[in-house]
Amino acid sequence: MTLAADLEIGNKIEREWLDKMLVAFRETYQTFGKDSRFDLAVPELNVTIEVKYDPRSQETGNVVVEYHHMKPSGILTSEATHWLFDLGDEELWFSRAGLLRALMLSGVKPVQIHGPDDRHPKMVFLIPKDVLRRFANSALV
Repeated sequence: MTLAADLEIGNKIEREWLDKMLVAFRETYQTFGKDSRFDLAVPELNVTIEVKYDPRSQETGNVVVEYHHMKPSGILTSEATHWLFDLGDEELWFSRAGLLRALMLSGVKPVQIHGPDDRHPKMVFLIPKDVLRRFANSALV
C-alpha cells in the first residue's frame, strides 16, 4: 500500500471517529495537515485524541507506536491527551500517561523498521496486542 493510500484510509478512520464523537459531543472537530499536533479535539471534555489505525495488527499481533523518523515523531511529538488505537477488530483507548506507562512497564524494546514507502527507516515500538489490552483504559477520560 502506498503512503497516499495509507493517509487516505487514516483520514477516513478519523472522520468515522469524528462522526461517532459528534453524537455526544457537538463541538468535536478534526485537525488537518501534516504537522497536526493531534487528530481530534473534544472541547467539552478538554480532550485531544491521536487516532492510530493499525489493521495489520490482526496479522502480526503487534501494534506500531512510532517515535522517531529522521527526527522525533509519533509519541514524542503528539500533543494529544489521549490515544485511540483502531485495530480493525477492536479499539483500545489510552491516556497519554497510560500509553507511556504501557511502553515503560511492558519491557518492549524499540526496533527499526523500513516500510515500503519510507525513504528512511523509523524507530518504533512493536507492542503485542495482549500487552496493550492489559494497559488500555476502559473509558475516554
